[in-house]
Amino acid sequence: MILVSEPFQGKVFNLGVQDCFSLCIDFFKENFDIKIPNISRPHDWDANKLDLINDFYHLSGFKKIDAESEWPPRPADVLVTTISGSNPNHLVVYLGSNEILHHPTGQLSKKELMRPVWKRFTSYILRHPEVPDLTASKPLVTLEDILDERFI
Repeated sequence: MILVSEPFQGKVFNLGVQDCFSLCIDFFKENFDIKIPNISRPHDWDANKLDLINDFYHLSGFKKIDAESEWPPRPADVLVTTISGSNPNHLVVYLGSNEILHHPTGQLSKKELMRPVWKRFTSYILRHPEVPDLTASKPLVTLEDILDERFI
């Protein structure tokens, strides 16, 4: 399954209207027909005082996954990141093939390569139980297969 990301790129940032959370809402609706409730985000939201993501992710059916033990993420996992603060304050969708989709504050929404720094920023991963494991399976190659090829 190829995840659709193009319609969510290039959108202007507007907190509470078009932001990283609304990108997740649209992404999961388009790709999996999963409806995430649109939780109100105050325009003066201070993630250091109010941990909105941790308080409300369960209302969308997501399960919290430990980032350290489950790294790398699976395609369609949401990286819950902490950028310049003490509580998580940004959502990033992992697309697979080392690509992410997100909507940074004050920027256009975009798809980009997942740099190593994202692992450090990730507090935990959210995974929806209705999303199948989309990790590309690698063909099993045995030592005998390799030796057989080498001597043919």
